[in-house]
Amino acid sequence: EDHEHEEASPEEREAKRQRTPVEAAQTGKRGAHMKERPEQHQKARNAQQHWAQKAGELRGEWQQMRMWEKHDQFQSQIQMCSRLHIKSQHECVLRQLQLALVEGLINLPANKEFTSDTQQSFLGWTGFEVAPTRGAEFRRRIEDMFATPPSQKTLNNTLRRAGLVPERGWGEAWNGVGAFVFDQAARVHYGAKQEAE
Repeated sequence: EDHEHEEASPEEREAKRQRTPVEAAQTGKRGAHMKERPEQHQKARNAQQHWAQKAGELRGEWQQMRMWEKHDQFQSQIQMCSRLHIKSQHECVLRQLQLALVEGLINLPANKEFTSDTQQSFLGWTGFEVAPTRGAEFRRRIEDMFATPPSQKTLNNTLRRAGLVPERGWGEAWNGVGAFVFDQAARVHYGAKQEAE
């Protein structure tokens, strides 16, 4: 009998969902589902390379525009990103938000100031609003981060995984009706090591 592919009980599935990446690594089962799928390994490597390249491009743009001079919090946000070992995709989101703010594509609502609390923000961002007449430009900025045109679901998930979700609906927020706000429950966590820092 093939016991390796037996269906897990609901309790086992929930326990697996609750494990942090550190706990998963300690069980020795992290990545076990990928061992016999070399095409998935290659796809993941390609994605990592894409995001690393895109992050490098944005770092260059950031330097060229002297972004550290545009807002007193931008440099500390980049330092948070480094200290927490944030993945390249989220570094790209951070840098795109900073660039979009400087270009007037997005605004900070009065009640959504930057913070140094990484538990209550996405690298200092507690929320933002898309400028109503600049929604298409902001969306294009986020779409341009991807190697191929992303679906609307992928665009939404890009911000959701950063913990930035709409106060109202996704369509409204992308078009400047209502803000994107930080929600810790929606955010991707980077493990116990980073949480302790």
